[in-house]
Order: sequence, then structure tokens, then C-alpha cells
Amino acid sequence: MNDELHVVLGAKGVSGIALLNELKKSNKNCKGVIRSGGIDGTPFIHANLLNKKEAEVATNLASHVYLCVGLQYSTKIWENEWPIIMENVISACEISNSKLIFLDNIYMYGPIPLNVPFDETHPRSPSSKKGKVRKKISEMVVQAYKLNRIKALIARSADFYGPNVTNCALYPSFIENIINNKNPQSIAKLKVRHTYSYIPDIAKALVLLASEESCYGEVWHLPVSEAITITEVTILINKILKTNYEVSYLPSLVRKALSLFIPSLAELNEMMYQFDYDYIMSYDKFKNKFPNFKETPMEEGLRNMLNSFLKK
Repeated sequence: MNDELHVVLGAKGVSGIALLNELKKSNKNCKGVIRSGGIDGTPFIHANLLNKKEAEVATNLASHVYLCVGLQYSTKIWENEWPIIMENVISACEISNSKLIFLDNIYMYGPIPLNVPFDETHPRSPSSKKGKVRKKISEMVVQAYKLNRIKALIARSADFYGPNVTNCALYPSFIENIINNKNPQSIAKLKVRHTYSYIPDIAKALVLLASEESCYGEVWHLPVSEAITITEVTILINKILKTNYEVSYLPSLVRKALSLFIPSLAELNEMMYQFDYDYIMSYDKFKNKFPNFKETPMEEGLRNMLNSFLKK
């Protein structure tokens, strides 16, 4: 509809950029919201979502608001800032009568190890502090919907991968090493199966969900790759690049020692269950709702990801 305005909060992150591109492909009127800087080719405004009034300005006149914000990967920052951001965004959407589409992750599921595969009905008893934050803010969305404050849906993604994606499990010391012509290292056990979400697929799926009235009031798992091990990912990359890289496992003792000097590694310690056990997300609910959706095969997604770095 021409009177719709789709507003993307967190428009400079990889998910926000992909979503804006998809909205434009779908001929949707859209606008990005960012903390600073600019966005090429898309209208945007600056807003700090920790500020209630700025959140209200950001969502003014919006028909659809996509919450794609990514905070620094820090438990302390998540605990302090996520509840404030979520309440400000919910309140702003209530004032502007906007539909909220929350791009969530899957940290709130537990206890561990998770069911194989796990779907939207899996118990939410997280073992990690980050998982408890994600549970809290997702419950805020559900409660706001139940109280008729807003129309909302929650769309949960597995680990991202794809063009220009560096803030993901596959990049540090793995893809990063390969593009620097070094053998890759992995924090994941080499034979543990995992599912990944291709960023352009996530964007397409979000637009589909947002456009379907019957999807609101529910939780949706977004499309994922076939379940795959790090060894199999390495084989695919060697096939794509015509190389012979050999992947090695970064043992937990070495990782913990390095985490004393690398804060991001320290933040991963509580999340290692994702890489020590099979971690396979089901998105059958989405497939049944949108049977014509074609997810990108892992080989094609990896090729596009590698090309985005190797062409620079």
C-alpha cells in the first residue's frame, strides 16, 4: 500500500541493510533509523532508542517498525540497555499505531542441550545471562500484544552468515583466516551439526511475515541452512575456491586462555553449548505458512559471502 511506511531500527547493521534492500525491491516506502553517520540511497533519521522521545520520533507515521538493533556483544550492556530499548520501542509503536516486527535470536531456549531439532515450542529456560535477557525482552513484546498495546510478531534467527557479515560465528578465525590465505580455526567442535541463517533470506522472510496479518501475535523461526558441520563447511569452501584448507579445532582451554586478552571470546564462554552440541533449528512453521519460499543453499550462500570479502 502506498500509505505504508516501513521503518527499520538498526539500519546500519547487516540485517538492517539487507532488510532495507528487500523493502526497496518490494516497492515499499521505507526509512532507516541509525545512531550516527548515514545510509546511501535510503531516507534515514538519527535516533538513540535509549531515549523515549527519540524513539517516538523514529517511529512517527510508521505502519511497520522492524527492530533489528544489534548491541555490543556484552552481557552487562545487554542487561542494562535492552529492556530500556524494548520498552521505548513498544511505547513508541503504541503511540504511532505501528506494527512491530522484532528480529530476535534463539538464546532464550533451554535447558541445554536443546532438542534436536528445536522449534518455537521449545522450553525457554536459558542457562546463559544473555539468554535470560533475550527471554525477558521477548516476553515484553508478548505481554504488550496480549494487553492490546500493539500488534507485534517475533521472528527468530539462527547465527547469521552471508555477504559482508563479520559479526557471526563463521567469521572470526574461520572465514577471516581463509580470506587471508591461512588455514581456518573453529571454536565449534568439528563434527557438531549447526544451522545458519543467510542474511538476504532473513530479510525476505521478515517482509513476508510483516505483510501477512495472520502472522501477528506469534513467534516464527526464520529460514535456516541445512544442518552442517564445520568440517563440511570447509569442504564446501575448498570446492568454491579450489583450495585445500584444513580446519582445526580451537580447544576450550586455549580459547579460555585467549579470552583473558580478547573480551569478545570471554563473552562467548557461556554460549559454547551452541558449538559443543548439535544445534539445529526447525523452521517448519514458516515453511508451512509460506510453502513457495526457497531458502538459499549453503554452498551458494558461502560463495556470495566469500566473494563479498575477496573482491574488496
